[in-house]
Amino acid sequence: MNWSSAINISSLQDGELTLCVIDSQGLITDDTQLLKPATVSWIKDTSQPVVTLSSQLVLVTQTNQSNYTLSGSCSEENKDVILSGVIDSSALCTGGVWSSNINLSSILDGSFSVYITMIDAVGNASSELFASLSKDTRSLIAILTNTPPIISNETVLNVGISGTGIDSYFYKLGPDGSTNCTVASGYSNEVTSSTAITDSLLIFSDQNLKLCVIGKNSNGNVQSYSTATTWIWAKDTNSPSITLSNTDPYLSKLLFHQDKQSICQWKLGFYKYLDSKLKQLPNSHTLNGNP
Repeated sequence: MNWSSAINISSLQDGELTLCVIDSQGLITDDTQLLKPATVSWIKDTSQPVVTLSSQLVLVTQTNQSNYTLSGSCSEENKDVILSGVIDSSALCTGGVWSSNINLSSILDGSFSVYITMIDAVGNASSELFASLSKDTRSLIAILTNTPPIISNETVLNVGISGTGIDSYFYKLGPDGSTNCTVASGYSNEVTSSTAITDSLLIFSDQNLKLCVIGKNSNGNVQSYSTATTWIWAKDTNSPSITLSNTDPYLSKLLFHQDKQSICQWKLGFYKYLDSKLKQLPNSHTLNGNP
């Protein structure tokens, strides 16, 4: 026949326990003969697993969001550390440590938590930890100030860099036709945003020039090369020239006219003549003056 009994073993320490059961109704044929007990042994384990989290939690940025690492120590060898919350993942406890590379690309910028637990072989769960994380992957746009005019005879730059969240930048400068802002090669080392671009332009002949700038913030986010801030202008340091020749009939008339006209009238005619000649130059100019 079957029997059952509830036994309170809460006061017993964790470890191997043995229960002995004797049938009190069993027959004894000899006073010295002991009843043979039925025994059962098992391991009592009520201890919580221990899992810890590394104290150094870095900001989630553009560069690490797809492969963000969480790690720590653990007490249950070859058991999983479970990560939950905004993600569902796990990491095997090996040699007393665990590590997990998680993808946080789909998580919106802001603050969020990853919960961390561990369950041992008999179902005991660790205290729940949580990693409080912040994510900042915002797009950056550098703003250029004091750029050269569209047509400029400047031989030295003095371009300032600003923009929301911009703490530093990279730049490159070259002929418009051969300078590609969307290609990473050719950019300078990182420069603090308080330092202006002051490159000399004397190494370039007169031509169209291009300046490319990539902004960066203190969190490590970098402006995309595809949206690099760009400025294009024409370097023109050659002065226009005019050659006056008395073989020109109109000029000869002005220079050698014998009529008694006033000096004022002569100046007016001369200004009109120069203005007509300037308009024939490649870069159109207008001459203004008072007789």
